[in-house]
Amino acid sequence: MVSKIVNGASLKVAYLKGQNENGKDIIKSQRFSNLNLSATKEGLYAVASEIASLIAFPLSELTVEEDSVLLEEEA
Repeated sequence: MVSKIVNGASLKVAYLKGQNENGKDIIKSQRFSNLNLSATKEGLYAVASEIASLIAFPLSELTVEEDSVLLEEEA
């Protein structure tokens, strides 16, 4: 059996900053580290929505990135 241990997590908030001269979207992002590992997905979304309301650009994507380790357990 394999178990997963989450050591840390960060929230990445990506937003649309505008378009370049060729009409392609310019996406910028900010990362917020050291998330509480017991935070729910609803709680993370609520925090990200509050952060997005402070940014003057439209929200593009919210991503939670985990730092985890997979371990094989002995039988």
